[in-house]
Amino acid sequence: MELENSFTTIMTAIVPSTADGVRIDFEDSQFGWHTANTSLSLKDSNETGHVIEPLKAIGHVWGPDTLKRGRTYVLVGPFGQDLMTGENVIKYHSATKTEVGTHGADLDDLAGKALVNGLGLLLNVSYAEDPEIEGGWNLTVNAKHEWYDSVGEIMLEFAITYVFGHITPHRSKWGPIQAGATMWLNGTVFKKDPVSNRFIVKYLHVSTCYLQWIGDSGNVDRQPRG
Repeated sequence: MELENSFTTIMTAIVPSTADGVRIDFEDSQFGWHTANTSLSLKDSNETGHVIEPLKAIGHVWGPDTLKRGRTYVLVGPFGQDLMTGENVIKYHSATKTEVGTHGADLDDLAGKALVNGLGLLLNVSYAEDPEIEGGWNLTVNAKHEWYDSVGEIMLEFAITYVFGHITPHRSKWGPIQAGATMWLNGTVFKKDPVSNRFIVKYLHVSTCYLQWIGDSGNVDRQPRG
């Protein structure tokens, strides 16, 4: 069951739909799985404009409630990436889909503002000295996430790169942040690495006293931060 997937990351994104949704299952029901082509707007290499990244939206909805071409939506749901095909996917349903208009979205303004939030398994951790950052260090982690393909009934594993920048913890808190640990990760999806094909996320700092979950993969502990 998908609820057992502890490494799901949830995306919230404003996306334009570039095609009408089509049904992809053969269930004898008014509700079924529909897919539609949308796109994410990411920052370009200079971080002054945008680049488009295809995003397939999959929804278990009533036919008339599927996405329509030429409209813009806010979608919230599990996000995933198929490493074999390079396809990016977001799963939604009627309660997590909101139409915001038929006008063309300002893609420069949307660039790098999609959010992801979920528990990840740390694959590797690195600290780079950066004199422009308070504390002098920039933490980067690559974390594994999972996405359940409800149509194909398979689990996909993929990784996201999280850059902490000014939110890098103090050195006294580096101990638990190591490969093999689990960590609650959230941030804005602002770029995609052309070599690794991984999305790059700017880590977000919600407040100075929010709770971050850090622990080994079998036992997640609540750790105060900030």
